[in-house]
Amino acid sequence: MRATDVIMGLMFKRYTEPARRAIYFTRLEAQMRGEAPISVAHLLAGLTWDSDTRVERVAGLRSRSAELHGIVGLPHFPTTASPYDSKTDLPLNDDAKKTLAYAAEEAERDRQFWIDTDHVLRGILRFQNATGEALEKAGFELDQLRMASDKDRKENPPQKSPAFPLLRVLRLRYKYWIYAAVFLLLLALLIWMGPVK
Repeated sequence: MRATDVIMGLMFKRYTEPARRAIYFTRLEAQMRGEAPISVAHLLAGLTWDSDTRVERVAGLRSRSAELHGIVGLPHFPTTASPYDSKTDLPLNDDAKKTLAYAAEEAERDRQFWIDTDHVLRGILRFQNATGEALEKAGFELDQLRMASDKDRKENPPQKSPAFPLLRVLRLRYKYWIYAAVFLLLLALLIWMGPVK
């Protein structure tokens, strides 16, 4: 396992369930079109699938789905009928990686542990890219989305953050390795102490 895989795995542990579903639909959008790597346009398309998400309450993406697909140059419906293969590994292009990094920054800016769907949308608008520019032309503005997100968080509070977020994520991900390490430390201590007299 590469170090980047570990970091990405830890990062996705911070995503809310709706944000994880959006990432799943992002992969589906890219795979059904036979396109790789995953782009920012695919991330936007993935955000338009679910209706009960924070990004829908804040920006109404689902109701504008066809329009958004058109302005970023994706056909509204996938063009192939191939079945979804969850074993296919589709990498993210550099702009999609930047988007997810900015989404994490937006969550930090909101003082939230969890990265939600609205953070991903705001991540798209944080830097210069074709999808972000198309969204700006369609009337989406970063400052307005931040204010709408803040208002929505007051009306619909997010789930609570874990007490020690990084420790909790590491414990969940590597609990058996941690148990083995503790066992080996105790065994080494017993050997070091020598036989009991």
